[in-house]
Amino acid sequence: MSSQSRKNWSLEVEDEEIKKLFSIYNGKYNLIAKHCRSGKSPKQIRDRYVNHLDPSIDNSPLTFQEKMIILKMAKESHSWSKIQKALPNPGRTTLLLKNFYHNAKRKNQHLRTNPMDVELLLN
Repeated sequence: MSSQSRKNWSLEVEDEEIKKLFSIYNGKYNLIAKHCRSGKSPKQIRDRYVNHLDPSIDNSPLTFQEKMIILKMAKESHSWSKIQKALPNPGRTTLLLKNFYHNAKRKNQHLRTNPMDVELLLN
């Protein structure tokens, strides 16, 4: 694939093509990759679909209950799929859980060094 044709390719167009091919090939990522003009690998297509394009994904903010479950379970194990199954909302992706946990951990470390940063604590 030439670099010029890649410059004209947009994420929106790529996403629409992946969604269309997903419905045609029923989630067979090897076939989707073979017919996708973006040149993405089956793993890249799967990751994009599972983490961003799947219509069952719930992108609303995590509830307090979900946050507590993630924080408690992640202390014992970083098996994001097990944590995902323990949540009351099945529309949360493992990527979302992992990102939330690592961001919360980073905030906690920041608060230890800057205990008066109330703004960060409240967000």
